[in-house]
Amino acid sequence: MQVNIKDDPANWQKWGTLVRAWIFGTTPLPGDTAAMQQQMNTAGVQGTVPGPVRGVTFIPYNDDEPLIFPLPTQAMVLKDEAELKQIAANPPGQRQYPIPTFYNIAYGGAAKVDLTQTQLLDFSACRLGEYTIQECM
Repeated sequence: MQVNIKDDPANWQKWGTLVRAWIFGTTPLPGDTAAMQQQMNTAGVQGTVPGPVRGVTFIPYNDDEPLIFPLPTQAMVLKDEAELKQIAANPPGQRQYPIPTFYNIAYGGAAKVDLTQTQLLDFSACRLGEYTIQECM
């Protein structure tokens, strides 16, 4: 299951603000996916938490315990790679790596460029490695 957030910089900011409120305890952690969806709606976050309703587990960082590396499943990686292969087959002008639009802010709005299938898959491997390190606890 994955939370789907509408890819819009202002929307990502609302989502980040909600996550920050959970971290600082100004908004209680949702106990299930229905409560998470309600909190997202209340915070003005455009997105969905796919059903059915089920529990939500938050894992706080703890410096005294072994490192935890969140690894996506093989199915998740294969799904992403299949999507990238489809993107590589698109017409010119539509072969960009799918990255959230808020990244445009950091690059001064520079245009995304077309990538080959190899470049898309190589970039994906870099992002997978980055994700694993960034999310390591």
